[in-house]
Amino acid sequence: MKYTFVIFIQLISIFCFAQKGSIVEELKYKTGTTKQITINRGIDTFEVKKYYKSGKLNDSLRFTIVEEKQKLIGTEKIYYQSGKIASIITYGKNDDETITLNYKEDGRIASHIVKPTGVSRYYNNNGEVIIQYDENKFDKIVSVPKRYKEGEHLKNTSFPFRITSKKAILSKDNETIKVQSGALLTLVLKGDTTPVNHCFIEGFSKDSIYYSKFNYTIYDDSIKKFETLTYKKTFAISLNKINTIIYSPTYSKNGALKAYSNYIVGTSLKVMPFLFGILFLNNIQTLAPYYGGSFILGFILTKRSKTLYQSAVPKKYNLKDWKLTPVIK
Repeated sequence: MKYTFVIFIQLISIFCFAQKGSIVEELKYKTGTTKQITINRGIDTFEVKKYYKSGKLNDSLRFTIVEEKQKLIGTEKIYYQSGKIASIITYGKNDDETITLNYKEDGRIASHIVKPTGVSRYYNNNGEVIIQYDENKFDKIVSVPKRYKEGEHLKNTSFPFRITSKKAILSKDNETIKVQSGALLTLVLKGDTTPVNHCFIEGFSKDSIYYSKFNYTIYDDSIKKFETLTYKKTFAISLNKINTIIYSPTYSKNGALKAYSNYIVGTSLKVMPFLFGILFLNNIQTLAPYYGGSFILGFILTKRSKTLYQSAVPKKYNLKDWKLTPVIK
């Protein structure tokens, strides 16, 4: 322990007193080419560059020493061996705040991931969003608390009497989409381009939508951080004041669970014929129909999981083109 402390002090001394811009550490491959270098960028700020054996840059990031810990700062860039950018990671003020852009080697975007809160998107080869999720729906066990779903926050207000319908219909030409109370959506109002996120639909009247606004609150129970959506206020807004609705009927934790379950079960059914085929090779002719059925069902389920993920991507509905009509009994 004594020697570890001395070595740490020596390293800090080297880092702190090294000339700005100088290399304070260098690692090499067995071939003699540079594997990694650490460059002094200030009193407590350093840059680490990693290289492929070919000599091309692999990774470049910066960190600062805070209370004997390394804190990543700024932007990290990761490259393919071809030299093209693979990922750009931007680090926020807190350790868990990152925005990651991943690219395919041909330059097309693969994903845009926001942590710990925000909307993450995954793209197909055509640049279309195929999976989109909000942290409060997919990645963490966070959703609108049950007491708000049951409407307790509306007691002793006029809202329960003003709400005359629990659903509405988005329609355009021959296409219709159900909009249910209890769903989360995003609104863009006329005259304001700032999206209003995490709007929990309470219901509708003939010409208005009633929604409760939620924001993130981060709690730390000393074991781990967790997030919840915290109720702010309930609003009533005329439908003619809404410019755009961003919504998906299946954009929910249940929808995500269905998609994920279909993917896991489908993948397992596709793999099992190969595993059990090796174990029961002597009975392969007898079991072949079952293996074939398992593989086909697995293929169908994994295909369905992709469809479910795609359907869960919220889409924009401009009310210039679409009509939102409350269903009044």
